[in-house]
Amino acid sequence: MKLKQYMRAYPIPACCAVALLVFALMAAVSFVRKLLPESLAIDYIRQLVSILWPLALTLVLGYGRCYRRGSFGKTLLAGVFALGLFSFTFLVRAGDAILSDKTAWKSAAGIGLGVINLFGIGFREETIYRGVIANSLGIACGKDPRGVWKAVITSGLIFGLAHFSNIIAGVQITQALIQVISACAIGILFTAVYFRGGNLWALVLIHCLIDAGGLFRSAFTTASSNVEDVNNLSWAGLVIVPIFLGVTLFLLRKKKMPAVLENLRQAAECDRQNAV
Repeated sequence: MKLKQYMRAYPIPACCAVALLVFALMAAVSFVRKLLPESLAIDYIRQLVSILWPLALTLVLGYGRCYRRGSFGKTLLAGVFALGLFSFTFLVRAGDAILSDKTAWKSAAGIGLGVINLFGIGFREETIYRGVIANSLGIACGKDPRGVWKAVITSGLIFGLAHFSNIIAGVQITQALIQVISACAIGILFTAVYFRGGNLWALVLIHCLIDAGGLFRSAFTTASSNVEDVNNLSWAGLVIVPIFLGVTLFLLRKKKMPAVLENLRQAAECDRQNAV
């Protein structure tokens, strides 16, 4: 059975297999990076690779249409809560750093690499977990409201649990658990936003804002690394989880479910046309 056919016939095990494959690819890239000397040029190449391989995987699995579907404006509107929250967080972090005379900024090349890294994380995770996994589950299960919720929750859980892989990079187990719980809630919310608007680029933008706030110090200053930023997470941050879930309930309320089902029907029709 071809990969595309397997994704359509067995969406849940196939999506889990994709998540495991992503984990293996990221572990391989991390291993190779440790063998290479410290160099900004090598880091730029690594970031380019981290953008290209998710794109290649998406095309191989037959989900290249995920970059062309949906309305950017409608998706941003559906994600306005997350957009506003993460924009505010980023602006606060940036303001604190700019106003502090103790901030040690990276060089222009280092800041450029930080920007590419933030985009790469957002692009990679939205491509894999919304463009491929949420699409696959939505097309397979989104025939009725119960199926929509099954797709949303399953997609969010896969996205969240995948963050346990950060332990390999040096994240502490407790902080990894905090990140996993947060990521599950964010993944559930993002899938609901995606099903409402259908545009992947809007979610890439929102995702970049999440990371720009959470990883601001490691992206733009010499104060810490990505791993150190994650290791600074605290249980208090989980207060946002029930809010995310509440926003998800609002997005997928009964009144809006017909529009969600129609979006998924169009996605399924597009999928069938691509398969011909």
